Amino acid sequence: MIQNFKLFIIGVAYYSVAGVSAWIAPTKNLQYSTGRRQSRATATVFHQLQHQHKRRGLVSEHCYLCNRRGDTRLYNKLLQFLSPYDSKIPDELRDDIYKAEANTPAARDRGKRVAIYTTMAIFGIILASFNGFLTDMRDKETAINAATAATSIADPESPNSLYILEVNGFGWVASNPVFKFLFTNKIGGIITLLFGGGSGLMAEAEFDSQRLNAEKIYEELERRREQKLKKQTKKTGGGNGMSSSKKKRRSGKEKKRLAAISEVVMDDVTDTTSVVPSEETTPVDSSTNDEAATTTKEAEGNEKKGVFGKMKDLYEKADSMAASQALIMNKNLEEAGVVEKITDETGLKVIGREEAQKLEENKTTDEKK
Repeated sequence: MIQNFKLFIIGVAYYSVAGVSAWIAPTKNLQYSTGRRQSRATATVFHQLQHQHKRRGLVSEHCYLCNRRGDTRLYNKLLQFLSPYDSKIPDELRDDIYKAEANTPAARDRGKRVAIYTTMAIFGIILASFNGFLTDMRDKETAINAATAATSIADPESPNSLYILEVNGFGWVASNPVFKFLFTNKIGGIITLLFGGGSGLMAEAEFDSQRLNAEKIYEELERRREQKLKKQTKKTGGGNGMSSSKKKRRSGKEKKRLAAISEVVMDDVTDTTSVVPSEETTPVDSSTNDEAATTTKEAEGNEKKGVFGKMKDLYEKADSMAASQALIMNKNLEEAGVVEKITDETGLKVIGREEAQKLEENKTTDEKK
């Protein structure tokens, strides 16, 4: 039973060292991981070639390209099993990213921590190995004494079995209770072995954190690059659309302003032109021209700035034009005898009916004379 326990301790120690080295390998030996990925890529190409050759019936017995020699070896499969991490960082950026990661606060004193954890792992494995060595020595001495009928130390579990350690120069182990607990029973061997394995896992965690931080840096670089590309596309594609829409809006506003100004100008022109032909077409005396001139001067003097002032001017001009047109029409009707005369001789000044009758009587008396 003790012999089997010794083999168990040696096997666990060996695989713990192999496991620590295998976990550390993907982060330290970058060329190996790159070569392993390249070998996988070439293997897939070889499988595709073999599949094509099988379709065409050109498969030969000595197709060396289609044989995956490296992947059929046992140590390659073991290393692939123990190092499952494939870094997503490209080969051309790996060195720069790891240099940048080394400058982060998390990477400070990482070398010291790894050295301490590695030393503790080696020390724990040495303690477990020493426990196995003392156990083997005690088993051999016990077997020899049992063969020679030395009944005093026949039982290896009895306190007298520690006498073998004193005989072989390891009395300090039996005299110290801590060493006696660690090196003379199974529980001490398991504790030392777990101590070494845990220290190795802590060292592996440091390298794993280095790998994870490097991948985070690479992801952040990719995210910033994508944001930069999106901004550039917005500036190039979306920027032209925004500028064109702004130009369209500005052109529309300018058109509306020009249309409003042209309407106001055209209203002023139509007002002036409507007054002039009415004066030319109607045979009116100089007094009518003077009154029209005075009305236009008053309208010009009463011009005000702004939209409301212009609207007021337009209404005043319309009223004056309507009044002049009404007087002219009234004069024509009076001359035709349709309505009674209520204006003076010019036909533009309104007077009372009595005064109009007096004017007619004066005209008749003048004609009789």
